[in-house]
Amino acid sequence: MTQPHGPLAQSADDPQEPDRHLTTLAGWRAFVDDQPVIPGLLSDGERDALAPAARTRYDEDRLDHHTRLLVVATSTVQHTVTCGRRLVLLNRHAVSARRGLMISGPAGTGKTTAITQLGRAHELLDRARHPGVGDRIPVVHITVPPAATARMVAVEFARFLGLPSRRRWNITDILESVCGVLTDARVGLVLVDELHNISLMTRSGAEVADTLKYFSERIPATFVYAGINVEREGLFDGTRGQQIAGRFTLVPTAPLPYNTEWQGLVATLENSLREKAYRLRNPERYRPAPKPPVENVCEACKSTFTSPLSERWCSRDCRLVIRQRAGCRRCGNPTPSDRHGLPHPWCSDACRSRGYRRRRKQRLKALKETTELKPLNLR
Repeated sequence: MTQPHGPLAQSADDPQEPDRHLTTLAGWRAFVDDQPVIPGLLSDGERDALAPAARTRYDEDRLDHHTRLLVVATSTVQHTVTCGRRLVLLNRHAVSARRGLMISGPAGTGKTTAITQLGRAHELLDRARHPGVGDRIPVVHITVPPAATARMVAVEFARFLGLPSRRRWNITDILESVCGVLTDARVGLVLVDELHNISLMTRSGAEVADTLKYFSERIPATFVYAGINVEREGLFDGTRGQQIAGRFTLVPTAPLPYNTEWQGLVATLENSLREKAYRLRNPERYRPAPKPPVENVCEACKSTFTSPLSERWCSRDCRLVIRQRAGCRRCGNPTPSDRHGLPHPWCSDACRSRGYRRRRKQRLKALKETTELKPLNLR
């Protein structure tokens, strides 16, 4: 570990710090070149012996380190980097119909982190293969804006490269300039984030999908998409969706379960902390406490059973018996069965509508009683 910076070192929040937006070429190169220095952890006596300015710098360095922390190579990040590297090798000599990678999953499961680490690894490898060559752009990173159109996506590519995009230019002019620059710069990986902002059900969304496909045909690179549950949003439906599903490899992401990987993640983040008074040393405390089982009595067979929640029946057969005994919720008449063999809660549409109206009035009455306003006493 290195020692803390001197008191005259440049601060992390200095205005001269380079642009860190990943959707610009300068910001992306700053992200790739960034090698954060881990400050050393001094003892209480060593910290008290520092001068006031040096002690302030030491504390600021530790706080700045805690705002970044480290990127842990989880199974999702490792799988994404491995699949991305294989696809880049596969598409190296491809002329058309290049394969791509798609990262999909719930929000907060590390999709953006995975694709940025893939891009960083690819650019560092490209720099090692071509040392001293500064006119290459191995990686392009863009974000699909909300309610995107085809021209907006083309402008995002131009903004990353620093190309001017005037209002009087049409989309053809922007496409030609972007494709020409990326082809000359030997781009090998294109990262497209926030793909869930595209909807193939709309005309503009379909045009955006066609524009990205046009880019993939013109630019000799591997395209990597990332979005929130894109396979459930209709991105694979229709003719365009079938083509996307056939060319892209889907890598699903999910929250980490409580296992050895979770314990290793907590231990790694704990070891990266530079706070002497805050040491966990026990990943077990992060395990959610299991809920005690609930003792239930089945209303059909009167047997006792335990379950995580309160239940009225112990099996499917007992559930059917209870539903048959209950009948219609309004009039009590026998009800027909649905396609699963279970009786409906209503015997007719009239009972259903009247039952819903009665329940709605009861809820409104209870809500009115609980939210009744009292006169304000201004004295």
